[in-house]
This record gives sequence, C-alpha cells and structure tokens, in this order.
Amino acid sequence: GQRLTFMFLPNYRAWVIVFSLAICTATWLLIERTKLGSYLRAATENPTLVRAFGINVSRMITLTYGAGVGLAALAGVLAAPIYQVNPLMGADLIIVVFAVVVIGGMGSILGSVLTGFGLGVVEGLTKVFYPEASNTVIFVVMAIVLLIKPSGLFGKPVSQVAAVEHAGGTAAGDAGGSALVFLGLLAAVFAVAPFFVYPLFLMKVLCFALFACALNLLIGYVGLLSFGHAMFLGTAGYVSAHAAKVWGFPPELAILTATAAAALLGLVTGLLTIRRQGIYFAMTTLAFAQMIYFFALQAKFTGGEDGIQGVPRGRLFGLIDLQNQMTMYYVVMAIVFGGLLVMYRIIHSPFGEILKA
Repeated sequence: GQRLTFMFLPNYRAWVIVFSLAICTATWLLIERTKLGSYLRAATENPTLVRAFGINVSRMITLTYGAGVGLAALAGVLAAPIYQVNPLMGADLIIVVFAVVVIGGMGSILGSVLTGFGLGVVEGLTKVFYPEASNTVIFVVMAIVLLIKPSGLFGKPVSQVAAVEHAGGTAAGDAGGSALVFLGLLAAVFAVAPFFVYPLFLMKVLCFALFACALNLLIGYVGLLSFGHAMFLGTAGYVSAHAAKVWGFPPELAILTATAAAALLGLVTGLLTIRRQGIYFAMTTLAFAQMIYFFALQAKFTGGEDGIQGVPRGRLFGLIDLQNQMTMYYVVMAIVFGGLLVMYRIIHSPFGEILKA
C-alpha cells in the first residue's frame, strides 16, 4: 500500500479506483460520442421512429441490457476482495445505487459517476463525525436534491405534463353492485374462517389486504407510484404500540392516536413530494421512507431491532375484552371491512369519478 498524508491506501483499492474511472469514462464515451450510442439514445426516446430507419431496436436494447449485466458483474468481481461476500451484498447496495442514479439524473452516466463518488465521500465523512446518520445521509441528500431539482443534478428537465397514465378507464367500468355482492360474500367467508384456520394468521391476512387496497387506491386510481407507503404502516404500528404499552391508552385511543400520527406524516411528506412526477415521485417517497426506517431503527422508544414487544390488547371501549383471540379477530375483521367499504364509497363518489377521469 501507499502511505499518504492523511490516509493509508492499499494498492488494490487504488487500482480499483483507477480501473473503475477508466471503465466509466469508456462507457460514457460509448454512449455520448459514438454512432451506436446516438442510436441507442434515440431508441429509448422514440423507438418507433428509429425502427422506421431500419434499425433493429430490440437487438440494441438486448445488447445494452447484456452490457449492463456485464458491468454489474465486473463491479461484483472488483468488490469481492473488499467487501464480505454474502447473499445479501446486492440487497444492501441496490437501494443506495438507485438513489445515486436518481440524484445524478436518469440517463446521465456522468451524473451517476460524479454523484457516486461525491456521495461516497459524504457518507465516509458522516461515519467519522456522526456515525448514527451514515445510513440516512444519502436519502436526506436525495430528498433535498429532488425537491429542488426534480430531474436530478444532471438529468433532463421533467415535463410539466404527467407521464403516468391513470388506470381509471378500467376502474370506471366496474359494476358497483357486483363489487358489493363480492365484498359481502368475502365477509361471510372470513366470518366462518377462524373455525377452520388459525385466527392469528387470518388477522395478518386481513391487515395486509387492507394495506394492499390502500396502496392500490393510490396507484390504480390516482396514478402515483409510491415506494414509501410502508412508512405509514410502520408509523401507525409504532405509535399505537407505544401509546398502549407506555402511555396506557385504551385500544380505541391508541388506534386514533396512531391514525392521526400517520395522517400527519402523510400530510408533511405529501406536501413535499406531490409535485414530483413518475420515478422521481417514487424515489422521493422512498427517501422519506428510508429516513423513517433508520429513525425507527435507532430511536430508543421503538426498541431498535427488537421492536416493541408485549403490547397489551386491553378492552375496547371498556367493554370488549381483546385478550380473547376470537374477539380480537372479529374486531380486526370489522375494522378491515369497514375500511374497504370506505374505499368503495370514495371510488364511487363524485370525487372518485374525478380521480378515474
């Protein structure tokens, strides 16, 4: 290795830096300065027009995909001697890499390279001066950049016209009566299900079904792809558990407090993200979700990785004992189907018709 003024640099890492810069430069020159690169950029913007000139767009896209896979494999080979090789090494990087691409600007190789090196320095300095924020700093930077410059640092300006097509055409044709009949039959099935299936499992199914329907309301009818919807689920869960266990709230007040907390979080994040479009909206919501995730992981009242355990169920309205498994199941079922009916009413109201239009 080499002893520098401020650090010790191993020879292999120095070689990786030089080699990576050479590969990134070559890729940028290929895309931006060659005829093949111009064909490829044109094919991504208007494939129909490019096909009219006799260019095989499908083959070009396939070759580009193969080149991208090769570059990813090369990165893995270079990283293997530096990082511990394990099944999760890709999962730990993919979200951060996605954030780097979005901050640099979609379609900008130069932006990805410069942003990658810049964020690497920022994260390294954060680990030295404030280690607790080292996992969050990239997403804080991403949220700030996208709020100020929605297309990223080096990306093309985002069109003012939304590029997302709403799924309202299909939803508009839904038969309201048949949907209510189906919902009634489904309620009947779940009413007798706990006599044949483990009630705790069914409660989990109902909770995640309600969550999935809420996400579908956002994506299917409003046309907003959110990668951060889980932060509302988690926030409400943490607040309700803390309110019931630490503050001693009865179940109904714990539920209302948690709902209000999630709604307040949604109001704040919505005001900051709703003006973004397409993938930039999705990544802004992901940035906020990651910040909430790392906050929940490090905050004392959340219990860290262990979470909040032993949450008391209590008595609903002072009358209904939720310690009984079957009673708890039917309360959960009533809340879930009540939520589904509310969503049904929203979709088929004048407000919902505007969303589907």
